Amino acid sequence: MEDATKRCPYCGEEILSVAKKCKHCGEWLTDNAQEPEPQPTLPSEPIREPAPEPEQRKAQANERREAAPTSAPKRKLGFIEYYFIDPFIRQYAGFKGKMSRRQFWMGYLCLAMLLFTLFCIDLVTGLIFVCTLVGALAFAVPFAAAAVRRLHDAGLSGWWFFIQFVPIVGGVWLLVLLARKGETKAQKVESLLPTDAIAAVAMVLIVGVSIIWISIRSNDYRQTKNAVYEEAYRGTQEAIAAAEMEERNNDPNAIPDEVVDVANACSYYDNDRSLTANDFTLIARYNDAGRHCAYYTQKEYQVVLYQYNLENRKVRVIDLSKTKIYPKKEGQMEVTPVIFEVSQILVRGDRFYIIGSTNANAGGYIAYLIAYDTDYESFECLDYGVNIQLINDNRQAVVTHAKMIKEGESFADSEFKTWDETVNLP
Repeated sequence: MEDATKRCPYCGEEILSVAKKCKHCGEWLTDNAQEPEPQPTLPSEPIREPAPEPEQRKAQANERREAAPTSAPKRKLGFIEYYFIDPFIRQYAGFKGKMSRRQFWMGYLCLAMLLFTLFCIDLVTGLIFVCTLVGALAFAVPFAAAAVRRLHDAGLSGWWFFIQFVPIVGGVWLLVLLARKGETKAQKVESLLPTDAIAAVAMVLIVGVSIIWISIRSNDYRQTKNAVYEEAYRGTQEAIAAAEMEERNNDPNAIPDEVVDVANACSYYDNDRSLTANDFTLIARYNDAGRHCAYYTQKEYQVVLYQYNLENRKVRVIDLSKTKIYPKKEGQMEVTPVIFEVSQILVRGDRFYIIGSTNANAGGYIAYLIAYDTDYESFECLDYGVNIQLINDNRQAVVTHAKMIKEGESFADSEFKTWDETVNLP
């Protein structure tokens, strides 16, 4: 005759129905471990019971021995030991028994943190996910075993674990089953052991160092990529410049590459024809000393400036009608200057002074005094007005300004206030 059994509410293992303490997990099954004192009863006639069999007496003796209170203190389980080591290490391939919902999901969280730490180590060491792959394979079996025990606790068969392989809905279905409420009660972890703190600090340090290292490497990669792009851009621009130079060399009217016999700068206006080599040499002899020569052409509101460097023999072609010109002072002009006509170019050392204007047919006449820096290849508008004249041996420019003070029926009937301002040309 077999003794009646029941399941432990803490670990789910089978024990005798008369047991007061689980022999598997060590939990007490009654609120008070001490047996209650016998109550006095009225004497009654003794009832004779049949003598138990030897095997039954031995089993009862073992149960009483296990149920007897012990004076040894109960060992405290740490967070990591109870939620991770017990279900995933000690029960590595244990598919039997039950596992509470809290213990399963907290253990799964610890496992995810461990795999993320291994992933950070891979990024820092450059192992290309070696540590992450090894960790995932190593914990595949204990995770499956823990999931099966969790299904047992929910009153389901462990074969439901394979529902995850059903397309689309399998994974979600398994998550719902693993989240069901079960019979087993999770043991309370009242305190954190030093080993828990050490493991947590180690994970935080590894993840933090990995994030910092990844940020530094990302900046280095970005700088390297930009440097490569800039080098490729410079190479492309040099190739384009070389092609343009070769095209100019094949043009009989282009400025020659041979060194001009005099180191002078020039300014020359050519409206109808291109400048030949002989014209360029002749003009260079009769202008102010400098390193650059300049001439320009204008046709149909398009002004093109040609800058020739006497030292490196390079020619720069600038379309003034498409060039960005910045004001000398912020707020000086309401609109960006657009040069459609040029009346004079003055070359002084490494700077060109250009007196240009918009066209009356293009929306009104405005004269601009533009400075061009040949070293920085930048344009700057020094001033603008209704008229500009050079004085004092071209060392200064007089800019005439006008402001309407009374508007008439026509432009000619309007009254204007005019004044002159002098601009130095260093």
